[in-house]
Amino acid sequence: MIKMPALKLSFEEGGFDEVATYIQSGNVLFRASGSGSALELRIEKLLSKAHGYRASVLLRSHAQMRATVEGAPKGFGGDAAYLYDVAFLKAPLTARSALKQVPTREDVDEVYPGRGVLYLSRLRSRATQSRI
Repeated sequence: MIKMPALKLSFEEGGFDEVATYIQSGNVLFRASGSGSALELRIEKLLSKAHGYRASVLLRSHAQMRATVEGAPKGFGGDAAYLYDVAFLKAPLTARSALKQVPTREDVDEVYPGRGVLYLSRLRSRATQSRI
C-alpha cells in the first residue's frame, strides 16, 4: 500500500500540477497535458520506479468523469434503499465483456453496462447477501 502523501509527492516530482489525493483510495486528481494513453504509461512507469511494483493505472479526464455521471442509468444513485458504485474498466476490457463476469444475486444486485464502466447497485437491507 502506498500512503497518500507519498503518492501525491510521486506525482508532483513527476511534473504533474495541482495534485490532490482522496482519502486512502489511490485516487489522484491532477492537471497535465498529453493524451490519456501516454499519460497512463508515464504514470505507470513513474509509480513502478518510485514504489517498486508493477503499476497499472486507469486514467479518466474531467470530461470522461462527467460523461460517466451523465450516462448513469435512470434513477441510479437516487434511491436510498440501494448502495451504489461505479467500476471503471481499463481498456481493452469492455462493459459488455465485464458484465458477463460479475456475479449477482437476484433481488439484491443490479449491474448495468456503461461506456468504460459498470454501474453497480445492491439492496442496502440485503447488502451482506450481495455477490458484488
